[in-house]
Amino acid sequence: MKLLALLSCVAVPVVLLLPNQRPTGPIPSAGPGPVPAIPTTRALPASMPTAFVPNQGQWPGDVRYAAQFEAMTVRLLDDGMLVSVLAPAPSPAGSEPTRGCNVRLGFVGANRATIAASDPQPGSHNYFVGARSSWRTEVSRFSRVTYHGLYPGIDLYAYDHGGFEYDLLLAPGAALADVEIAVEGAEALRLEADGAMRIETAAGPIRQSPPRTFAVGADGQQRPVHCAFVLRGPDRFGFVAPDWDGRDALRIDPGLTYSTRFGSNLSPTFAVAVDSAGIITVAGGIGGFLPTTPGAFQTTSSGNADIYVARFDPSLTGTAQLLYATYLGSSGLDEAYDMVVAGNGIVTLVGYSTWTDFPTTANAFQPANAGGMGSSDAVLVRLDPAQAGAAQLLYSTYLGGTGNDAARSLLVGANGVVTLTGTARPGGFPVTAGAYDTSHNGLSDVFVVRLDPNQAGAAQLLYSTFYGGNNLDQPLDMAIAANGALVIAGYTDSTNLPLVQAYDTALGGASDGFLLRLDPGQAGSQQLTYATYLGGPSFEEVAAVAVDQAGLITVAGGTGSATFPVTALAHDTTFSGSSDAFVTRLDPQQPPNQQLVWSTFLGGPNAGFASGSDGIVAMVVDGGGAVTVVGTTDSPSFPATPGAFDPTFNGNFDGFVSRLDPNLPGPQQLVYSTCLGGAALSDRPWALALDARGAAIVVGITSSIDFPITPGAYSTASGFSNADGFLARIDMLPTGASSFGQDSAGCTGAVIASVTSQPRVGNTAFQFRCSGAPPNALGVLGLATGSLTSALQLFQVGIWIDPTTLLQSATVTSSAGGGSYFPVPIPNVPSLAGAQLTAQWLWFGPNSPPPCPAQGVSASQGLAITIQP
Repeated sequence: MKLLALLSCVAVPVVLLLPNQRPTGPIPSAGPGPVPAIPTTRALPASMPTAFVPNQGQWPGDVRYAAQFEAMTVRLLDDGMLVSVLAPAPSPAGSEPTRGCNVRLGFVGANRATIAASDPQPGSHNYFVGARSSWRTEVSRFSRVTYHGLYPGIDLYAYDHGGFEYDLLLAPGAALADVEIAVEGAEALRLEADGAMRIETAAGPIRQSPPRTFAVGADGQQRPVHCAFVLRGPDRFGFVAPDWDGRDALRIDPGLTYSTRFGSNLSPTFAVAVDSAGIITVAGGIGGFLPTTPGAFQTTSSGNADIYVARFDPSLTGTAQLLYATYLGSSGLDEAYDMVVAGNGIVTLVGYSTWTDFPTTANAFQPANAGGMGSSDAVLVRLDPAQAGAAQLLYSTYLGGTGNDAARSLLVGANGVVTLTGTARPGGFPVTAGAYDTSHNGLSDVFVVRLDPNQAGAAQLLYSTFYGGNNLDQPLDMAIAANGALVIAGYTDSTNLPLVQAYDTALGGASDGFLLRLDPGQAGSQQLTYATYLGGPSFEEVAAVAVDQAGLITVAGGTGSATFPVTALAHDTTFSGSSDAFVTRLDPQQPPNQQLVWSTFLGGPNAGFASGSDGIVAMVVDGGGAVTVVGTTDSPSFPATPGAFDPTFNGNFDGFVSRLDPNLPGPQQLVYSTCLGGAALSDRPWALALDARGAAIVVGITSSIDFPITPGAYSTASGFSNADGFLARIDMLPTGASSFGQDSAGCTGAVIASVTSQPRVGNTAFQFRCSGAPPNALGVLGLATGSLTSALQLFQVGIWIDPTTLLQSATVTSSAGGGSYFPVPIPNVPSLAGAQLTAQWLWFGPNSPPPCPAQGVSASQGLAITIQP
């Protein structure tokens, strides 16, 4: 739960004490017992750090640890927590009074807990106050403090997440009813409409956000459950979790389902993949430190920067989560840009190397760097982490000419054939006879190559072509259409790109996005079946591309053009800042003036110090056509949705994770959007994947010490390199909606239940949504009031809602893309707040060919809904 000081005398959520304001003196506690005085403003920076600092005699009373959170000071006591709030008040002439209060949150009936700090931060504090005998030097700083055994089987964690937060962790069999918090020094306690706890004080209200809660099974899997504050009198509160049966552990937490740091001095070149079991693989470049695992292919760094590959299992705890990690590199600079992980765990990745000793295999297509020392060649690597040591490297080759070349994106076919794209400079890059373009065109061209590592030597090169104009052309992403054609997107400043059936026929500004479709199965010039610019009069970059079964192409990136093309019924048709993110969908099968199916901006305006710069770096489109994107923003007003994990901009640059659904009306298209970052410096996502429940798996780099990390993560401490890696999982469900059980996959993979907005009183636009259903299929949506802890088997699929509490079973149909919606308008009736509902989709579709289910029936996971006030 997050404590936010909401000071009533101003209009911002958290008020900082201004430098020229100072308290007139100590503010007494309204509760019994001695409490430390609030220090003067001059003393605050020296005595109250943002980290938790142990009391070594520098503070009076029973303070064990203390931390300063802007206008709020938190002191952790043996039997509670003391929260001190300062609020600037209007000043009469000649005086500078300050209002403030102390509020004690006491643990009623608690044990004498063992209090311990963890996750040390760099640096220390010195306290030169009073007599020399009272001075304290080299006092350590910590990110987290734990009350072990606060109640039988119950621990409490205190930490910083852009403000003070505390979590409760209950062991199986522990009694949540034991937890009771007595509030002393407050004027009143109130429950807000969204379920938050509001503590009214003389300095303004203190707010605890609604608790997000998870049952944690013996296997480490987390299942969201409903939990709420409950008032137990005028001055005390506790918690209730009606869906928790006590057999699993329970974690009461404010949001993120998983987040960890890893490595230091990482470069912004990342790829991420997640398998059906939730195992996450990341790859990128590193110039610093990455712990490797026993038996890894390469356990130490080779040069200035190496490729690395790491595999995590979030269901485990702490360092056990790192299943595999290896370096892979030369004596020069090596980077990985993209990766595909096969069902058997084999990793195929592409990037580049600038040196001559990058490890290659005996069966390499090109065993040597064609440009020699200091020149970059593309590299293609295949690793099997299940093997030991050198046996892990199944295949590795250079690919390039005498110029600087690099691979940016790849696809892997069922037969192991790899298609990759990247940039090639002039100088002997290999091409094949009969390709679309065998001559280099400008400063750098797009290359498209198809290699079969199962062949020998030169026979591996099945296809290779250039595409480009008179200047620089940079591909950033690639997808494959249903007919096998390749769809490639990036940016260009060439004025003469070859175009076919183009939506946009000219370079509009300093650079434009571009989009092309290439079919290697055709002959020569007929291989280019579509090519267009995409942009306005400023600059554009297309960072990600996807193509659906109907051939519609979705692209995403960033634009500096206020006149970038958008459609009338999109989420946001107004350019907001110095640059905006964009998501655009085109239909190349239509005449050029009819190709723009849907296009929207996504961003916030200039505000204060911020330039209003927003850009997308990665995108995934699900089977129902919804678009999930990640990127970076410096706009404090970047759009967030009700009930999102973190609706507030945190620092200099924040990451964002957003989901847009073009099938909905414009104002409803932004179905989920959250910031992701710390308050310190810069947080930048670089890659995205969706897991089997539709949750966003995000990897990137952070320089924020306070980047949000979940308890029990692989690494919770910053590497302090200004470039720590982070890996996060966000369930993309708003407060009031949670997922339980697991899906029974259909022909196209996971069947995912979600919602289009927060379930709250008066939300008449609320809908259940399903993606990954069989196309044009018939199904049933079951709505009940109860759930099952173990699935009931029906048609060889798991049923997770309790059929004995069934309210309704509705016949539903899916679209050609496998999406379906079911509206459940929520009336504006306050008594509906707290009402609970469970839902699950069941589909009847094909039973062949594999991997279609043998019975032809598939089902989503369960979805639990608690209507919010």
